[in-house]
Amino acid sequence: MPLSLSEDTNISLLKTWTFSGRQIAGSLIAASVFLGLLSVQNIATAAYAIQMGAFNNPDNASDYSSRISDTGFPAITVPPATDKDTLTYVIIGPYPDKTTADSVRNQLATNTWHGYVRSWPMDNSHPGMNSRKDNNLLVAEAPSINQAADDEILIIDDTEADTGEDVLIIEDSETDLIIEDETNGGLDTDITSADSDNWTDKLRYSNGDFSIGLDKARLEYGNLYQSKSSVNTSNYGHLAIAGEWNPDPAWEVQFAGRLDWYDQTGSPDDNDLELDYGDSFVRYRGENYRLTAGTQTIIWGRIDELPPTDRISRADISRGILDPLEERRRAMPVMRFEGFQEGYKLDAVWIPDFRKAALADKDSIWYPVNQTNGTILGFESNPALKSLVQQGSISDSAPSGDGGFGLRLSETGQKIDYAATVQYVRQSTPYFQLDPSVRNAIANGADTATAIAAGNGATFRARYPRSWVIGGDAGFEALSATWRFEAAWLSDTPVTRKDLRFDTVNSVNWAAGAQFYPGDSDVRVNLQITGINLIDAPAVLDRTHIYNFNGSIQNEFGNNRWQAKTRFFLGLDQKDIYINPEISFIGWEPHELYAGIHYFNGEEDTIGGFWENNSLLTLGWRSQF
Repeated sequence: MPLSLSEDTNISLLKTWTFSGRQIAGSLIAASVFLGLLSVQNIATAAYAIQMGAFNNPDNASDYSSRISDTGFPAITVPPATDKDTLTYVIIGPYPDKTTADSVRNQLATNTWHGYVRSWPMDNSHPGMNSRKDNNLLVAEAPSINQAADDEILIIDDTEADTGEDVLIIEDSETDLIIEDETNGGLDTDITSADSDNWTDKLRYSNGDFSIGLDKARLEYGNLYQSKSSVNTSNYGHLAIAGEWNPDPAWEVQFAGRLDWYDQTGSPDDNDLELDYGDSFVRYRGENYRLTAGTQTIIWGRIDELPPTDRISRADISRGILDPLEERRRAMPVMRFEGFQEGYKLDAVWIPDFRKAALADKDSIWYPVNQTNGTILGFESNPALKSLVQQGSISDSAPSGDGGFGLRLSETGQKIDYAATVQYVRQSTPYFQLDPSVRNAIANGADTATAIAAGNGATFRARYPRSWVIGGDAGFEALSATWRFEAAWLSDTPVTRKDLRFDTVNSVNWAAGAQFYPGDSDVRVNLQITGINLIDAPAVLDRTHIYNFNGSIQNEFGNNRWQAKTRFFLGLDQKDIYINPEISFIGWEPHELYAGIHYFNGEEDTIGGFWENNSLLTLGWRSQF
């Protein structure tokens, strides 16, 4: 009965895989293999390139291409193909399939370069575009094949063509707008909107180099439909504001805040309103580096959902695992250096002030300790433990001081990308330890009430142990898929001995996954297998081996106005099931209306088992401005 909630158990606590779970995972694996064969057999003849920019001035295009190439990405310039086309394009590629191009685009974004994927070769009118003049704007529209892929539109402002001051606006339905203004040397800046007539501009105040406004909004109703649940609804609201000030091309000031509302009706009722900061920092950009001081959200690693080397981040488990990984991370105080040189990136982070994971209120059904049932997430319950949890007290207070440091060196190559990391950091999620005084009293034969009375403070106290993390990750393209591998060795992994003593051991976390688009379609399939293994850990109550199969499937349909996606986690060594299908209407930008199901099932010491009565139906609205 491991008295624990570690960084890993917070995500995947799994044991014996029952026949039903095996059937589900087997079906998914078979379907994945079939889809993979389709992707191999239907490799599209058309290739794809990443367009980084388009310029009226060929010299500016050449300079921009050189800047990108200097950081290790082989950019080239493409001159106008016809007399009607006056633009010089900067591209990276081409690549044989969209999967590879998407992967490179993500790597570029990680290294602060932004582009979008388009088909290649471009058509006879040049670069696959049909141009038209509209109120002194040259609007280059992507052909249907590109609109089906990413729905991008390229707009070149020609109103000041005589001055040579061209502005390039790339609109991508999946990301914020990116503006590259040649007047400031091509420095890229992310903004929310470039259309002054857009109603969303009314939610943002701008004055010169300063702007502030609404960034994200969300409202969700959740109904716990199972009769065994004592709670009726679990609702959620979220507002985030963000602002920035760019007094100089080399300097950037960003500030953000968030307000989260948690509402629970039933037994017990719970209503909380929490204010927190977002990514708020001062940044200086040099020629091949940048320095950041403030608060930032950092996610390291290559694997989605369960990256083994993602130990430096601050977790958010205020809603369990209802949200994807990027929404289960919070900003934290950091001092950060990022250096770029010929495809290499060095990322060095120091956390001067440790902040524990964002946790739900103790009365919430998403808190990792259920005192009503007498269970702790990750614990195999027994009568003694149940009595201690029900009658005792819980403390999740965090220690003061720094949170540690981390280094990550990565390289983006033409055939394989890889990274290595060394970290010495505190675990942000709590590991609950039984008070030694209570343990000694129980060992001497005391009953539960007497043992708790003999305790020194809370019956269960949260521990946030420091540990060394040494690991790495790699990724490459093959058979029309992106293959990812990641592993980490950790020291001082918390465990509980059979005599209830708190202790630490070494452990290894690993993961392997593949992402592909079956038949080169717009359906994205991401599949992963993860493992957690304690090293030389006899006589412990914690599980020494944990294996998990997880992934996601996503598709857009209805002229890209609807989206269907499913996230899932399945235990391979113990029954543990979490499935989250969701359908959303995305044709009302920037808003999204969605309906989904979160289904939990499993053994009591797994996520699926601990939250088995918390399966819920959701209806919601979210926007990103």
